[in-house]
Amino acid sequence: MENKLISMNDLVDMFGVSRSTMAVWVDEEKFPKSIRIGERTRRWKESEVIEWMEERRDSNSNDVIEN
Repeated sequence: MENKLISMNDLVDMFGVSRSTMAVWVDEEKFPKSIRIGERTRRWKESEVIEWMEERRDSNSNDVIEN
């Protein structure tokens, strides 16, 4: 799989949540680590995000991400 880097806007679109919810997930380390590519710019590896989504989907736990 290609290691495409995706932005916060891409994540918001992918998950259908607000930027503030996404920021909470990231800040609380409930989400894959980002890569800083500038002073105020960070990106996520698409492959890691997809893997994280699949793990959550396949999990039998009742864990819920709350904002």
